[in-house]
Amino acid sequence: MASRKAWRLVGAVIILVGGILLIAALLTPWYYYNYAWAGGPAGNYGTANFTYYLGPPSLSGTIWLTCTGHPAWCPTRTSYSNADENHTGIVAGVSFGMLTAGAALGIIAGTIGVVGRGKPLRPFPVITLAVLALVLAIAAPGLFAESLPGAFSQDIPIAHCSSCTGVGPWSSFSGSGFAEWGLVGGPDSWGPSIGWYVSFAAFAVLLVGVALFMVFRKDPPRPGASPSTVSQGASNPPAPPSPLPPSEERNLAKSVSSSSIPRLFWRGSWTRYSFPKP
Repeated sequence: MASRKAWRLVGAVIILVGGILLIAALLTPWYYYNYAWAGGPAGNYGTANFTYYLGPPSLSGTIWLTCTGHPAWCPTRTSYSNADENHTGIVAGVSFGMLTAGAALGIIAGTIGVVGRGKPLRPFPVITLAVLALVLAIAAPGLFAESLPGAFSQDIPIAHCSSCTGVGPWSSFSGSGFAEWGLVGGPDSWGPSIGWYVSFAAFAVLLVGVALFMVFRKDPPRPGASPSTVSQGASNPPAPPSPLPPSEERNLAKSVSSSSIPRLFWRGSWTRYSFPKP
């Protein structure tokens, strides 16, 4: 059976893996929005596929876009600011900061736990940092899901177009439907991508690691007397019991004078002594 020290090591390694998963979530896409259109005076048709990453609004490459047909605007990679999606960029930037902090805390906690797993003062900082990473790992995707539809409703023109109909990422966090811009319209779909799900996986891994570390954070007390009892016994050792009955012990005390007691010992050995009869 594994010792508590071994289980603490397992918990620390799991916490470290959770921090690494948060880094993986930072580097993978968090959202997608795909739509197709057809119609118009020229009979245009095409598709546009948006892929959203976390990052500051001005960071280039946080939005990837692929298009077919005859789109008027279709850069390969751009930023939230250049795409005029500043509100969506704020949500992506705040989520990026929370997840970055969570990843750093998780990796630091796991490293401390692996390096100092045998020291009695190590569990407290490991658990504290790992719990903070745990909270950020679940708060970031929660904030992202809650705030994104409202941000899209302010950034995407069709969301506040009086002559447009349909649904999209401005109406819910995930779904599919049909959107129409005057004479142009088509099906669309939207929802979370792999990075959003990876953040929940990191949360689950961190939760397991924190639970293991909290359960096995202390070694059980050693069997035996308590430290106070041991110290008290060492300072005042009890007198050894007398091998004589009480009556003979009293007679011995009366017959042996104090001056003759040293003669009982000579060079570390007992000498014979004849006790007078009472």
